[in-house]
Amino acid sequence: MNPPKVSVLICAYNAQQTILNCIESILRQSFSDFEIVLVNDGSTDLTSQILSTVNDERLRVFEVSHRGIPKALNYGLNHCE
Repeated sequence: MNPPKVSVLICAYNAQQTILNCIESILRQSFSDFEIVLVNDGSTDLTSQILSTVNDERLRVFEVSHRGIPKALNYGLNHCE
């Protein structure tokens, strides 16, 4: 399988109110050759549980301890295809 043409990198920290809408908005795009690399940066709310309900092979979730946005983005960037 070829790598996707586009990688969408998202960092989330305690994003239970917005994370599902964010992912669904990306998945609704007419362009479909992409991956979503989502770094859950140590959320303490329901973000992890919400992410576990999304069933799409283009979404890859990485759970890390809270590091802050710059480190979480760099971590995610290393996992982009």
